Amino acid sequence: MIAATLAMDPEILLADEITTALDVTTQEEVMAVIAELRAHRDLSLLFITHDLALAGAVCDRVAVMQHGRIVETLHAATMRRDAKEEYTRVLMNAALDEAPPLGADHDQATPILSARELHKTYQVRGDDGRRETLVAVDGVSLELAPGGSLGIVGESGSGKSTTARLLLGLERADSGTITVVGQDWTRPARSTTDRRQRAKTAQMVFQDPYQSLDRRQTVRQCLVEAIRVHSPKNDKGAIGTRVRQLMSQVRLGEELLDVRPRALSGGQRQRVAIARALAADPELLVLDEAVSALDVTTRVEILTLLDTIRRETGVALLMITHDLTVIRRLCDQVVVMREGRIEERGTATQILDDPQAEYTRLLLDSIPREGWKPRRRRLGRTHSLYTVTRSTTIPQ
Repeated sequence: MIAATLAMDPEILLADEITTALDVTTQEEVMAVIAELRAHRDLSLLFITHDLALAGAVCDRVAVMQHGRIVETLHAATMRRDAKEEYTRVLMNAALDEAPPLGADHDQATPILSARELHKTYQVRGDDGRRETLVAVDGVSLELAPGGSLGIVGESGSGKSTTARLLLGLERADSGTITVVGQDWTRPARSTTDRRQRAKTAQMVFQDPYQSLDRRQTVRQCLVEAIRVHSPKNDKGAIGTRVRQLMSQVRLGEELLDVRPRALSGGQRQRVAIARALAADPELLVLDEAVSALDVTTRVEILTLLDTIRRETGVALLMITHDLTVIRRLCDQVVVMREGRIEERGTATQILDDPQAEYTRLLLDSIPREGWKPRRRRLGRTHSLYTVTRSTTIPQ
């Protein structure tokens, strides 16, 4: 996309949330590429983002907007010291990289989820047209305690989402075993009854709530449908009561029950998606990049909500993410994956404050912070990702 944009030799590059869905190392690569393009092409950059730390690291000046107005413009190098507006300080304080890790407060004796030596491969076509074997998951083993929170973190393509799909039975592992609440989930469910029973045990919340929700349904219709699927014997009164309970549980007002997803903010949509998942009263909630598309303040709100729900209901959380700052806020146990394998595992404190694996240190070093500058330094990658050619049509 950047190459296509540069084809017209622009003088200004307008970058609108271009790194929102990227892992931290890919984000660092992209921003390093843009920094070098600016130097080689004398290119101006207008960078739109909800990540204040990233804006401060790659821009000269930062303009903070609220309710359609610029409330403050600051020099990036001194914005933490010079910020005067309360809203700017709220954005700065919403950063998760310095939040204290949560402590475990649950029984770890009998795991609700256990996976042993999972392997998954796919057949793909190589550059020469021949079929090749892609190893997506290679010997992954993990456990999650009842009421616990486990984070699986890694770059795009590390195998973390494939692992989640294997655990939920959405795909079949080539080998290995999966046990959920004492039942063998190694093979996908074969009958409708089995699928519904598994859905009552484990639910998933996806990255983009606008895509995962039915745009034709109101919030009420969305929740009523989920309740009827998992509790078909409930009468109309019981369903209405349950709908109100779910709205209260995710901290949404009942005045939103009759609106459709397009009328909701991103955070409100994700709360509805969480409420729909909770309609099944699951024992396990799988969150696949569930906050990566949200702004920093909304991200903190959703993570706080999920932690509150975990402590109130006892539901176990499995967080799939590329963002180690999210792991710090929500999870007490962490698994770091790279190229289908587990590189490192431990408590949030161990992984985030004293990482042992070089790859984990690379992920942590790629998080924007004060004094951070993007560099092209991906571990184990030797090829160049781009070539800059200066056009003779650009004025010197």
